[in-house]
Amino acid sequence: TVTSTWCAPSFGTEAGRWCEVHGTRSSVRVYHRDSDPLHVATAAGGWQATPLASADDPMGHIAFFGAAFAALRSGDALPVTMSDARRNLAIIEAAREATAARKAVEVGK
Repeated sequence: TVTSTWCAPSFGTEAGRWCEVHGTRSSVRVYHRDSDPLHVATAAGGWQATPLASADDPMGHIAFFGAAFAALRSGDALPVTMSDARRNLAIIEAAREATAARKAVEVGK
């Protein structure tokens, strides 16, 4: 369940805006254009940077699309399954709905 989401401009050491998504199991914070873009909530109430596969690529989508097109050309498996892609989009949609409705929203299947 996504319970709340919000975005704000960054101040201090962060390079750009950031967004948080809070759920019943955990929370994540994403910094736009920062050297450590993804942070996950810790049990102690803080945030821990989580490494990404291509965090040093400012155009991360280019690497993903390149891998997807290469897999399609060679007949190999895509870098993300359709099931995982649908789940990711469901989480994004639930975050959007939670923000618009200002209430908790179940993540669709």
